[in-house]
Amino acid sequence: MRRPILLLFAFFISIFCIHTRVIGQTKFIRYEDFEQEYHKNSNLKELDKRYDLLDILLLDHSLKAPIYKYAPHLKDYDEFFSSLKSANDAPVGFFCAIDTIEKLFDSKVYIDKILSCVYPDDPQYRPNYKLQYPIYIKGNTAVIEFYTEDSLDKYYLNLNKGVLQIRWVYSIND
Repeated sequence: MRRPILLLFAFFISIFCIHTRVIGQTKFIRYEDFEQEYHKNSNLKELDKRYDLLDILLLDHSLKAPIYKYAPHLKDYDEFFSSLKSANDAPVGFFCAIDTIEKLFDSKVYIDKILSCVYPDDPQYRPNYKLQYPIYIKGNTAVIEFYTEDSLDKYYLNLNKGVLQIRWVYSIND
């Protein structure tokens, strides 16, 4: 029982370390770019160096079989992938006057609205949270992370007909 927990903890730490190296490099990573590279050369070991496979799976898990074969620890998220499409899920969110999810990140107003949705009880701490780049995108769906000096929170966003839905994926705290 302790070994799986330690492996999961090590996985989250590695994700945190990888993401802290890429802050400010690329604003968006598109799922379609990953998919195109995968179909040209299905070497997941090489793709894993350039892409966060968990974020790729959150956006679209049609390639889950080869990814799970390469990275079996990602199977732990299989239930979560299924629940993203569930009507029973209770996301937070808001109405917005934009038509593409990329435009959401051009506006500090919308980023602040996301922060107020996901951290409603901590208004005095919201300025400490920073949006981490790159943002993974497929269509009007995105995977984002907010970080502080001692935590990282991952969220799944879906924009549909002017309604932004936000679902928590996980947190890492030091």
